[in-house]
Amino acid sequence: MPDRDLDLSDLAQGVSNWGRWGADDELGTLNHISDAQRARGQSLVRSGRIVSLSRETALKDQPGLGDGRHEVSFWQHGSEDYVGLTFHGFAVTHLDALCHFFHEGKMYNGFSSDDVKPDGARRGSSDKLGNGIAGRGVLFDIAALKGRACEPGESISAADLQAVAERQHLAMEPGDIVWVRTGCVRYLNTEGRAGLGPDCLPWLHQNRVALLGTDGAADVFPTPYDEWAYPIHRIGLVFMGLHLVDNADLDPLAQACEEQNRWEFFCSIA
Repeated sequence: MPDRDLDLSDLAQGVSNWGRWGADDELGTLNHISDAQRARGQSLVRSGRIVSLSRETALKDQPGLGDGRHEVSFWQHGSEDYVGLTFHGFAVTHLDALCHFFHEGKMYNGFSSDDVKPDGARRGSSDKLGNGIAGRGVLFDIAALKGRACEPGESISAADLQAVAERQHLAMEPGDIVWVRTGCVRYLNTEGRAGLGPDCLPWLHQNRVALLGTDGAADVFPTPYDEWAYPIHRIGLVFMGLHLVDNADLDPLAQACEEQNRWEFFCSIA
């Protein structure tokens, strides 16, 4: 096992939240969002402007989308449609539930991977989030910091995140919903994507981040690690209980933030 994997093993234990909110907890870091933090998020509404973070996509002939199907059927007084797709990939904005990744047969909080069945997950599934997620959102515009879009395979460091916080005069608060913009939307392919390096995980842990969203897939691709491939997913989901949103469209949000000269806002994930 390479030394870098031994380091990541220690890192995983250092940021683990297993048992922190009880043996039956399935919310993970979303526990950081209190009622007061949701109210704090709502207090940020000033202009009433709505900015969607969802990426537009097509279901037919769309690279990075599996099993996309859209069918319209008609009945006497109208029509209805069926939509089916595989959410994971680089074409669809989606939330990774805590049952998405395993490590040595375990999911977040020590639940067995056997709890994931062909007909659904018994633990760590997205239906635990039935009330939605809402609170203070903050944008970390890495692309603006660097003055360019991140390159495929480029790693973002904790120092980069801290530099953005200082540049944008952002003070972190417990329960923040963090969005990291790499500017990589034009690099949508399977060759490589920018992402967060594993040294960002202690930073996210220490700042009690509730959810991490990116305009890529959070991790650097291709992964430079062996046993701990995709550490943001494997350590974030399994050890921290950190829900992830992949493939968000953060360019319109960055524009809105620049126009209003503020990078905090009310964020709702319904």
